[in-house]
Amino acid sequence: MLRVAPVSDARSEDFAEANAAQWGTFASDAATASVTNSTARLKDRTASILFTTASGFDTGVKSPANPSLDFDASAFNSLVLWEYPVNTTPVGWQDLQPIVVIRTTGGTITLPPDSPLTGYSVWQQYNVPFDGGVRWTRTTSGTPDLRHVTQIEIHHDTWDAGFRIWLDGIRFAVSAPY
Repeated sequence: MLRVAPVSDARSEDFAEANAAQWGTFASDAATASVTNSTARLKDRTASILFTTASGFDTGVKSPANPSLDFDASAFNSLVLWEYPVNTTPVGWQDLQPIVVIRTTGGTITLPPDSPLTGYSVWQQYNVPFDGGVRWTRTTSGTPDLRHVTQIEIHHDTWDAGFRIWLDGIRFAVSAPY
């Protein structure tokens, strides 16, 4: 069972609440990818974001589509998110994921897990600590400034091609250490 550190009441608003038009997608192989609002699968509040792709390589979502958020996340120590992945390819997920990238005006923080975490057809909560640590490895480029977060990216990769992931409850939070 995936262990999740408790989250306090100190948390931002949900970045995945009926706002798919503000999200963007990417696929390193230029395959189709889209995001839509969904009420088919929910974990937090009234809507989730459904990411659908035909990609078989590094692909994912970014919020907002253009790096223009300028959100002060300096009072938080983690990004918390829920995912419900559906991958019916014969081999399944590839490598370590999900990978979270936090873009700021001064640089980026990249946080891959230290083991594959993405499951199949079940809600999973991830608590991704900005400093890395247990289960997550932190690398940076430039000088990241959490007072000016411009964009959040969530990456996935599969063998073969094509999958869907519902994302919900994406928020900055204060989490207890493991």
